[in-house]
Amino acid sequence: MSASLPRLCVGLPVYNGEKYLAQALDSLLEQTCADFQLLIADNASTDGTERICRTYAARDPRIRYYRNTENIGAARNWYYVFELCQCEYFKWAAHDDIYAPEFLQRCVEALDQDHSIILCYTRTKVIDAHGNFERDFALAGDTHSTKPHVRLYSMIGIDLLCVQMYGVMRAEALRKAHVYMGYPGWDRNTLAELSLMGRICELPEYLFYHRLYPEAWGAAINSGMSIQKLLLYDPTINWSARITFSKRFYNYFAAVSRVPLGRFERMLCYLQLLRLIADKSARRFNVAFRRLGS
Repeated sequence: MSASLPRLCVGLPVYNGEKYLAQALDSLLEQTCADFQLLIADNASTDGTERICRTYAARDPRIRYYRNTENIGAARNWYYVFELCQCEYFKWAAHDDIYAPEFLQRCVEALDQDHSIILCYTRTKVIDAHGNFERDFALAGDTHSTKPHVRLYSMIGIDLLCVQMYGVMRAEALRKAHVYMGYPGWDRNTLAELSLMGRICELPEYLFYHRLYPEAWGAAINSGMSIQKLLLYDPTINWSARITFSKRFYNYFAAVSRVPLGRFERMLCYLQLLRLIADKSARRFNVAFRRLGS
């Protein structure tokens, strides 16, 4: 690794993000932890994203701008920006989120102080399309446990926004994780595998402002948006297929078998996954039963 590189790399994949991109870039460039590299992967945007990126890159040497010649899909672009990283720590950033100035510094300090932590993030404030506060968001699970099976259940057994994906993580751990793509919700598989590798820490401060609105990537997946519009986000996904549940759990089991774990701990992880399948199946049955009775 080059001695001239900072310890932290922030990767920002973007597609047609002109509406909020400048706000996101400003909040990152104004961090109290100023020693980082910002890599932007523009997925062949057709709006003003390129102009905004080139303007910011021209005035701040920390920014490296990369533009794809064609839309390679949201998931592939997400991984592509990480492939460009050569630093010790890595963080994904969305083009429409905002960070308090202390976010990066607090996360890096936590990773420096405790090497058993592989990912650190802060509590979240959810904002709307106009930046108005909607609610506080903090996870109830124990992903900070020393026991992998407890972290695994906490990561995928509780409904969540996958905000951990926007924390600061050890790049070495992420490189060991399997590359998941080709189906909605692949980010949960990444988080599940990381939770098997080490502790995931949520800091008590609310330093992350996560924007939720109808056109947001996550909202689009869950809102019943037409397949034609979803293909603009990621043309590599078969949006008409309904195999997400089985695909996701197949990959959960595969991760447990792949990550180095003791025999007893591995068995406990498998039992947690079976428990989750039973819980989800029961909920689906109850929903279907109520619909028949109505």
